[in-house]
Amino acid sequence: MPRGTYLTELEKGKILAFSEEQLGLREIARRIGRSHKVVYNFLRNPHEYGTHKKGGPKKKISPRSERRLINLASNSSKSCRVLAQECNLDVSRWTIRRALQKSPHIKRRKMKIAPHLTEQHKARRLEFARENMNRNWLQVVFSDEKKFNLDGPDGFNSYWRDLRREPRYFSKRTFGGGGLMVWGAFSIEGVLPLGFPSFRMNSAEYVGVLENNLLAFFKSPIEIIGCSSRTMPEFT
Repeated sequence: MPRGTYLTELEKGKILAFSEEQLGLREIARRIGRSHKVVYNFLRNPHEYGTHKKGGPKKKISPRSERRLINLASNSSKSCRVLAQECNLDVSRWTIRRALQKSPHIKRRKMKIAPHLTEQHKARRLEFARENMNRNWLQVVFSDEKKFNLDGPDGFNSYWRDLRREPRYFSKRTFGGGGLMVWGAFSIEGVLPLGFPSFRMNSAEYVGVLENNLLAFFKSPIEIIGCSSRTMPEFT
């Protein structure tokens, strides 16, 4: 049966006053409109009355298992079912999710696609900017290739973010599965026509892409700065 409400401060004062007058439990209960059991429980120990916490169902995950669960989930993309199996917990995935959501350090986040810039990346970018401050950008073309997957990204892009650690980033695949390879370039004059090389482009095919899409667009000598690691041919 559900528990009744605790006695108010006013009711407690009335019970103590009636008790000093030597009234019986049932008479006190009748006057304040409460059961005699409530009056008895209060008079038995007035100072500790109401301090006992109400009972509830036993927790399915012990504090020790909860700590292990948080450690396993920290910055991982493991599902709730996998976490339950690794912790040997016979509970539902919703119980696992509630346990993780209670932690102030674990939050469900979508993994960022943008690459994380390390200190080395920042230093190289600053060095490139300093070296090219006086460059004539009228004679520069930027080119790069990009593969677009037709079957979507690989794996899961959501994970249990641990706010105490560095975030994780989702690495999109370059080769594998259906897709389309595109070559593009731009300069101060505008964008160049797109090229569509094969997935495993070699140097001969790359020269053909430049001849068909680059030389036809420019008539003057140019300098090529590519974003890939291939050796660039010289054009005069």
